[in-house]
Amino acid sequence: MTGKQQYWAARPFGYAGKDLDRGMVFELVGSRNDDKLIGMAYIQPVAAKAQLVECPGCGAKFIGHDTKVGHYEKRHIEHNVREEDMLADREERMLDQVAPLNLQAA
Repeated sequence: MTGKQQYWAARPFGYAGKDLDRGMVFELVGSRNDDKLIGMAYIQPVAAKAQLVECPGCGAKFIGHDTKVGHYEKRHIEHNVREEDMLADREERMLDQVAPLNLQAA
């Protein structure tokens, strides 16, 4: 890890021109909404002892194997429209369970 605090995306979203997937590790850039992202639980700090894993398709870092696999299937494997819809529905149901938003912080 670098000296700066790193965060991971609890939910997929766009940040500083990048599409972040669940579990993707990144550093804050000083955006005016950084505090809201933390408060709404969109992002979580990476633990100092975290064992990060790398995507073989693009080199992005992830907090775990499962989040890396989810990213790889979403970004590096071609899907037809039906498969994309099924993946999107499955992802949204999973996110509602494992990464609920804290909308009171908005």
